[in-house]
Order: sequence, then C-alpha cells, then structure tokens
Amino acid sequence: MWLEELPCPVALFSRDRSFYLLNFAAKRMFQFSEEDLLSHPSLWAEQIDADDRDNFFKSQEELASRGNVVRCDYRFFPKGATEPIWIRELSIIANRQANIPWNIVSAFTEISDLQRRHSGAERIRKRIDILKPLFHDLQNRLQVLVMSLELAKRGLMEIDSDFLLQMVYSMKHSVENAQGCLNSSGRRGSLSCLNLSGILERVVGELRGELEHRQVRLHLLCREPLPNVHGDEKQIQTAIQRIIKSCALRLNNGGQLELETAPKKVGRRLYAQIRIHTSCGFAVGPNPSASIGNPLIGSDMAVASEILKNNQGCVSIKSQSENGGLVTISLKAKN
Repeated sequence: MWLEELPCPVALFSRDRSFYLLNFAAKRMFQFSEEDLLSHPSLWAEQIDADDRDNFFKSQEELASRGNVVRCDYRFFPKGATEPIWIRELSIIANRQANIPWNIVSAFTEISDLQRRHSGAERIRKRIDILKPLFHDLQNRLQVLVMSLELAKRGLMEIDSDFLLQMVYSMKHSVENAQGCLNSSGRRGSLSCLNLSGILERVVGELRGELEHRQVRLHLLCREPLPNVHGDEKQIQTAIQRIIKSCALRLNNGGQLELETAPKKVGRRLYAQIRIHTSCGFAVGPNPSASIGNPLIGSDMAVASEILKNNQGCVSIKSQSENGGLVTISLKAKN
C-alpha cells in the first residue's frame, strides 16, 4: 500500500477517531497498533501531556471548521513510556467520499530536544512561581515561632500549648501545600472514567464534621446529574478538598458554603461544574495560581489549580464583598 512507502510516520483516521490506519513508521514512533486505538477511541488524547491537550483539541476544531492544513505541537506518551516525546502533527482533510472510512491524513515528526528542554524549563518556572510564596510564608512563621520562644525563655512572653499547636499546624499546612504542588504539577496519574458526583459526595461527607466544628455549614445541592469526567481520582478528590477547605478558612466567624452541581456546555464541549457559594468574598484574584494572598487561602487555591490543570480542569473565583464569593470548579466531561 502507498502508505507504507512513505518514510515519515503517517496516520489515516476518521473524524470521530473510530477508524485508524498507521504506517510502519508511525507504529514504531508511538508503539501503538490500530487494535489498541480502535478498542479505546479516546486513547490518543489520553496519551497527550495534560498541559498540551487544549491545544490539540483546538487544532482538531480548526481542522473541522477550515479543512486546510493544521499544525499542532504537543508532547505524547508512546505506549509504556514514562517520558513523552515532543511531536509536530500536520493534518489535512483529504477524503470526503462517504464509502471510505477515513477522511483525515496526519503526518508526524519529532521536534528537537532543544524545544523539549525549553518546555521543561517553562514548567519548572510555573512551579517556582507557586512555591516561592509558600516557602516565604513558612519562613515567616518559623521566625515568629523562634522569636516567641526566645521571648518566653527570657520571661517576656507567655506561651501556651494552643499557641504552639496553632503555629505547628500552620507550618504543616504550608509544607503540605508545597508537597502537593511538587507531587501534582506535570505528573500523569492513574487516568480513568470517574463519577464526579460520587467523589463530591465522599468529600462532603468527610469534611462536614470538621467544618461544623468551625461553625461552617456545608450544603450540597445537586440540580442536575453531573457527566462523568476523565482523570486521576485521587488528584481530583484532593483538589476539591483543598478548595472547600480554602473557602471555609475564609469564613473566620462561621458561615455557610453552598455547593451546587450542574453540567455546562461551552461551545461544543461539555463540562461538569461544581459551584461553591460562600457567605463572604475572597481576597484572592481571578487567577488563583497568580494571586496567592493569604497563604491559608491562596496557596490551597494555587495547588488545587495546578492539580485540576493536569486533569483537564480549572478553578475560577468571583468575589463580591456584599454578596459573598463564588468559586467554580470545571472539569471536561468524558466523551
């Protein structure tokens, strides 16, 4: 067949990815067979690095709407690989005959290591932007603790166990946030189809007693069933927990958190959304990862934002002092 005579990796596939045909060079590059891809139509997208999936989906939408050659650069995990390769895909709609199962041709080439190193450096810079305020906060708390102990030693200040426990807790919280940032950013977890409603119900059940102790009332309102999502269950559960706790910490004198769930369609994409209404506003800005204000609030939001990015999701904040705050968690629904 003419496909095997081409020296570069080439794939023929249908627009809905229900049909694949790879030449030998493509099979050698990706280590996948047609049977692997046909048995799991979403497998190709799942093997793309989480940070690059949005660009890939946008390129597919552009191809469907324009029909001319579309270029997309992204990191792809070959079968069994722990590190991705950086590839460039050139796609074109080349066949419109109804009796032929494929209508898109894609050619692939591996991009140089230089570009891959540049991407790695960019990812590290993003982590540093989050870690710097966390470590700065930890340093400040240690300084307060050391000064307090020194004053108590000289008889100039009294320290009780509640003060020490609070200081230890706050430092432990900062360390956990730093660990969460390092463990989640850029790491591929165990991906599966998830019942987000079930995850949310477990989180609410685990947190309700703890929050009631802080005089924070937690109400879960399920207006419509949430669609299933695709991601790492432990990471998504951790992100939701961090965000709810962050909202609760803002309610210093008690209050109410109302969790409302509903699907939301944006363009042609469906998202599962969890909206958290708080009885007071937030001090952090609309970009949690860039607006780390109060370390006990902003740092949780920043770490949760990074976790959600790895799972095709995001968190946004809208704050109005008089009407309270609104925190929205959005995760792309599984096709």
